Amino acid sequence: MKIVTWNVGGMHSDREKLIKVLRKCRDQKADLIVLQEIVRVANPDSVPNMDDKIDQLRTSMDLLWQQGDFIVTPHIAVLSPYRHSLKLVASHLQSRVVDFVYSHVARGDRKIHVPYFAMNFRAMYAPADNLGSIK
Repeated sequence: MKIVTWNVGGMHSDREKLIKVLRKCRDQKADLIVLQEIVRVANPDSVPNMDDKIDQLRTSMDLLWQQGDFIVTPHIAVLSPYRHSLKLVASHLQSRVVDFVYSHVARGDRKIHVPYFAMNFRAMYAPADNLGSIK
């Protein structure tokens, strides 16, 4: 299993950057991709219309990442090249910690999705400028 993680430094308002990031992600041919710092903001709750911004990002990713599945939160996005492979379980600390299940789905009849492999994951994002204050 190949897992890639990348701090993209904000990409919600820059469609060209989003396209470049997703192209690089496809080139990696990874099973699971975790993108950090999707929206460059300390507290997503303090940003007006944050839900609208995340919905716009989901819409763009839906058009650009057609090959698989994804989860988007204000700080973290999780991508998989396989359809029906990701399920969000919980989001904590203003979406800095995201719990999800990754599963491989048996191929065959497209109407029936039978997971034959599932694994729980936790993706975390901590901004680098706050690391000096951790003791």
